Formats: sequence, structure tokens, C-alpha cells
Amino acid sequence: MTLAFPEKVNKNFNYTLFMCAVIVSITGLIITLTISVKPQGYKDKKTAGGKSLAPILKTFRFWNLFVFALLNFHFLMFVTSNYKTIGLSYGVSDGLLTMCGTVGSLASVPARFFWPSILEKINIKLQVLLVGGIGAVICILGSLFVTVSIVYFSIMVFAFVYSSCFYTLILMHCGKVYGPELGPKAYTIISFALIIAVVSCTIIGSLVSMIGWVTALWIIAGLSGVSILCGGYVSEQAYIPAGKKMTEKLL
Repeated sequence: MTLAFPEKVNKNFNYTLFMCAVIVSITGLIITLTISVKPQGYKDKKTAGGKSLAPILKTFRFWNLFVFALLNFHFLMFVTSNYKTIGLSYGVSDGLLTMCGTVGSLASVPARFFWPSILEKINIKLQVLLVGGIGAVICILGSLFVTVSIVYFSIMVFAFVYSSCFYTLILMHCGKVYGPELGPKAYTIISFALIIAVVSCTIIGSLVSMIGWVTALWIIAGLSGVSILCGGYVSEQAYIPAGKKMTEKLL
């Protein structure tokens, strides 16, 4: 079996993802923290008077969302990054896997416009259930049908489409809860979970020679499944800033 890329490229792939995640997160943090100008005449009663992230970081709800994002980032980083190596290891053709990545990437673009209209129709608790559940199901089905090329192809294409759903959910939730000013800043902090997930996925990847790709997929499925538990603590109630009556549960 011939790998699609030289062995050196495959070995350094996870490290490259880690460095990209670090660069994007740090750049995003710098840019977000410099955002302070609001449109002329803009006034939001829900967020006026509360511009600091510090009170938000003391709330249980924020860290519950952070953990939810962290657990699901494992799916995004592990499955969409290793689907080709996994497929090649079980005899799926390189050409089909390349087409899978192309079709999946193209399909995920319109999906970013499709998911918001769907998510807006259901409450946040059901959204968390669907996101965590779908991620777990994709991993389980991928591990069961990895030797059936066309089925594995279909599952992985849907994995790319699903990934756009998760990003949309986190962005929408931050905007609804923390408002147009604090929402982007809260999302930037949550995006640091991506770095942790990359490191964790790199560790899992280093153990593949001992546990196998199928077991690794079940581990990722378990993490996605556990994220469903966060659904019991999410709420779309707007964050009440300092100076107002606090309704947040503090740590």
C-alpha cells in the first residue's frame, strides 16, 4: 500500500495542525481584544455597562460551554484530519479518499448557511444533544464500515458537513448569550479549547500503533457522547453584566 504523502509529511501533520491552531487562536485573541468601537447610536440594554470578560470567566455556564467545545473539537481535529490515513490503513483507495476530502470540503461551505436556519428552530439543549450525538454516531459508523469503501466515503463526507454545524452552534450561542460586543470575545477564549484538543488528539494518534484506529475512533465517539451531558447546563438566557441583577451561577 502506498501512502498519499511521504512518511515524513504524515509524521509531522499533527504538529503542523497544532502550530496552525496556536497561530490562529493567538491572532484571533489579539484582534478580538482590540474590538471596542460600536456602530454609531448602538445601544444594547442586555450588554450595556458590562464590557469586561472577567465576570464571564467566573460563571459556571461559560466553562460548561468551554468543556462542550473542547470535547467536540476532538472530533473535528481527529476525524477530519485522519480520515484519509484511517481509510488507507483499511484498504480504501487513495483516489476515493481524495475525492472524499474534496466533496466534503465543498459541501461544508453551503452547509454553513444551511445549519443556522435549522438550529434556530430548536432549543439549545436539543442542539447540544444533536451535535454530541451526531459526532458519536459518525465515529461509531466510521469504525464499523471502514472496510466498505463507498459507505466510509459517505460517512466522512457527512463528517465535513457536520463540522460546519458545530462551529455555527458555538458562534450563535455566544452571540445570543453574550451579545454582539462580548460574544466574539467569549468565542475567542472558547477557541483556545482547539489547542488543547490538538494536543490530546496528537497523544491519541501516537497510541494508534498499540490500540488501532478503530479503538481511537471509539475514544473520540466517547468524548462526543460525554459532551451531551453539558446540555443539562446550557441556557439561552442573556448574560447579565455587572451592575445588573446577577442570575449566573458562579464557580
